[in-house]
Amino acid sequence: MRLVGASSSGACSVATMAGGSDTVWVAELLVSPRTEQKLVSKHGITVREVEDEVVCVAGLRGWWDHHPTRGRRLLLFVTIRGRPALVVLYPTVDTGVWNLGSAYLRS
Repeated sequence: MRLVGASSSGACSVATMAGGSDTVWVAELLVSPRTEQKLVSKHGITVREVEDEVVCVAGLRGWWDHHPTRGRRLLLFVTIRGRPALVVLYPTVDTGVWNLGSAYLRS
């Protein structure tokens, strides 16, 4: 699993998010090799592009969703390469640390 942080100095502080739609803080992003490969091969998005839009970015808005088989996840709407994109994050036990589930460019 790859750990992505704010910077080499780890200068991000951590904030929390309540249920529903609220401001989200992503201090660290965990990305599995399988997810990284899927992003590039299936969706044409690099992990770096996702990182640039979500890690240590103030004011992100997220919405909780419950998937019947994958469980609770956070949906973020961001812009990648000037196009709307959906980023799917799964919470971890650590505040501000998220697992990247996927990212999709939207039309």
